[in-house]
Amino acid sequence: FKDIYAPLTSYAVNYLAIRIIKRILPRPSIILLNHNNLQDGGFIEALRIFNPSLKGLDLRHNKFTWDVFQKFTNLKITDLWIDGNPICDYRIYSSVYVVNQVKKIFPQVTKLDNIDVSTPPVANIVPLKNYISQNNYTVMIDHFLHHYFNLYESASRGQLDKIYHPKATLSISCCNLGNSTTSNVGLNEYLKVSRNMLTVSDMCRMYSTQRRSPKDIMDTLNNLPNVIFDQYSFNVDVPITREDVVVINVCGVFKDFSTLNPGCLFSFDRTFILQPWPQVLGEWKVVNDIWVVTNTTTAVADASFTQPRKSLMSDFTVMINNKNKDKDVLQRMVSHLAGMNGVWTL
Repeated sequence: FKDIYAPLTSYAVNYLAIRIIKRILPRPSIILLNHNNLQDGGFIEALRIFNPSLKGLDLRHNKFTWDVFQKFTNLKITDLWIDGNPICDYRIYSSVYVVNQVKKIFPQVTKLDNIDVSTPPVANIVPLKNYISQNNYTVMIDHFLHHYFNLYESASRGQLDKIYHPKATLSISCCNLGNSTTSNVGLNEYLKVSRNMLTVSDMCRMYSTQRRSPKDIMDTLNNLPNVIFDQYSFNVDVPITREDVVVINVCGVFKDFSTLNPGCLFSFDRTFILQPWPQVLGEWKVVNDIWVVTNTTTAVADASFTQPRKSLMSDFTVMINNKNKDKDVLQRMVSHLAGMNGVWTL
């Protein structure tokens, strides 16, 4: 057999499966244990009989906690998949923390959820000035903001489409503050997509400028100028932190690096509304993104970009897995065992 599937929620089935695997596949290189509701480490410990041939272990979408995970010793694996377990709840643990903990338990791991972790992650994180209604969401908020704004100002801005919900909306409003401010040169690029209800004369424009899907949102964002954010200027307020919704408001300053307006400073006020994505444990999606852009006041401009920002080596990598692969593997197994063709096993 190339692929073997067994429900492992029963201890009796656990050890029977080990014996069958040992008899049929005496030297397996990868064992798939995903989607088995596993929460005890005893069965994983028994896999030590497959050392040193066992190099990969797929534990995705089970119920492993760090207390249990600490028991997984002496497994010399190099590839590990753990997404969908409580240990990957990014409301509580940053990806840097997860990688460091996994490396302590499995020092030979080089790939974690298909991400290269052979180089130790280094995170020099800007300390954000914030108010968060529940402290247990602090790591999640830092994770999201650093990841979002670092991607936005990079050449990989297009990857932000994965962050938006399929039914997400984006609204951008733009205005000139008037007296005691820096030049309003450069606002034109944002005025093109602005739906400021106080300045728009064509009421239809308020609807046409609202983006309503990840594709439309990214078409708009990708056409905006290249910028860099002063993350030391960020003020973050998170008044709502519930299991079903998180509201993040962030204010700050960014600098335009486009050829039209090099060096122009702008202030922004951005509100993200996030909801959990039920398909992946611990993953959240932006369902509403409200963005206000203005020219800065002279005082704010003088106080901006005064501190050099250290590089964020790890970039708070969000680990994304191809769940369709699980379905394909299971389909092949059912087809092989039942003698049915692929169409009947769908």
